[in-house]
Amino acid sequence: ANINIQDNGLTAVLTDNTWRRTNTTYNVTANTVLEFEFQSTSQGEIHGIGFDSDENLSATQIFQLYGTQNWGNRDFDYSPSGYQSFTIRVGDYYTGNNMYLVLVNDKDQNPTGNTSYFRNVRIYEDGTGNQPCGPGDVPSATVSSTNETQQGANDGSITFNFNDNAGRGNIEF
Repeated sequence: ANINIQDNGLTAVLTDNTWRRTNTTYNVTANTVLEFEFQSTSQGEIHGIGFDSDENLSATQIFQLYGTQNWGNRDFDYSPSGYQSFTIRVGDYYTGNNMYLVLVNDKDQNPTGNTSYFRNVRIYEDGTGNQPCGPGDVPSATVSSTNETQQGANDGSITFNFNDNAGRGNIEF
């Protein structure tokens, strides 16, 4: 299972059968919004994103964007033609404290060749309006060897080091 961080931390690329979660947690409220761009250059069974509070993944908390297997929330669909932008009002689906951001690139049968690209991911609270982070707020992203999801192999998970103004309630990577 593989993950690669590109574009100075703005893009996470998952290949083969890979599930990863952040080491950083987030409190998902009724106002939480998840924005990102997604593309896949090779379809697997499940390509998705969402939040989870433990290592027992729940289909109701992962938004499946693409894939041949019917698993997860299917309200958002990727049309394979390059990057596609998504805005998901996560708080309309669920809330919870200490939630990890989870990226999914599943392919159990012949588990090689599938790809998921997640770019310009933003998590923010829309209760007071969307005030984007400034240029100095873009964090670095590294790959860690800890805190991986139950579905993943033992080669690490994503760690995003956020450098955001805590009072503004926006996070980007």
